[in-house]
Order: sequence, then C-alpha cells, then structure tokens
Amino acid sequence: MFTDPSRLFKGKVYPLRIRLRPIAVFSEPLDFRELVPKLSFIKNKRFWVGHIRGKAMREIPKRDFETVLEAAGVKEV
Repeated sequence: MFTDPSRLFKGKVYPLRIRLRPIAVFSEPLDFRELVPKLSFIKNKRFWVGHIRGKAMREIPKRDFETVLEAAGVKEV
C-alpha cells in the first residue's frame, strides 16, 4: 500500500492506493450467477450480491479463484 494525494475519478482524492497486475484477461465475460453455487466464499447463495457489493476488494480462497479461471477457460496464469 502507498499514498498518493493526486486526484482520480472526476477529481476526487483517494489517497490510499495499491499496485495491481493482471493475472488473467478473459476473452468473454462470465455470468457470475452461474458460478455462485460453486464458490465457497459466498455463504448465502440466495443473496450472493451482498458478498461482493460491500467491499471494493475481497480475498477469496484459492479453490474459488481456480473455479473462476476454469469457467473462463484459462489454463495457466
């Protein structure tokens, strides 16, 4: 994590930043609803949106990550 006081997103300041690198870029978008039953980090499958809406970033188990990559047809990262 690092701080940067420069303005982003229509002039707003978000000083806390992290560096990210892409792991995989999918050729086609995924329908996340189809993945919900297979993902362990989503405890309430009926109201799954709350599990991803509340935080900008969330750590997920490695197996869930692999499930998403598999659904996207990504063989290696």
